[in-house]
Amino acid sequence: MVITHGGTGVIIGAVKQGKKVIAVPRLASYGEHVDDHQVQLLREFDGMNLICACYDSEKLGDCIRDTGSRDFAGYHSNTRRILKDIENFLIAEEGENHGKHSKIS
Repeated sequence: MVITHGGTGVIIGAVKQGKKVIAVPRLASYGEHVDDHQVQLLREFDGMNLICACYDSEKLGDCIRDTGSRDFAGYHSNTRRILKDIENFLIAEEGENHGKHSKIS
């Protein structure tokens, strides 16, 4: 089990390793961050059942108890799909522009 702030890198790194993650967002109201983007990120990750989001640090004990018996979804990277989409786009662009550019000798 990993208990961390709401930073994307730490969360994804732990989830990729199959760890159960409890994340507590750093908040602007405490001067911990310039805005509350970590709350938004945790809502998304929690909604995907990847983590347990703890929005109130006084309830951390409850989160720890609940997380021990909770089943989370596995992380599935879409990096390969994104790279394939970029590759297909570039190939299509190259096909459309074939012959439009003069070669410099």
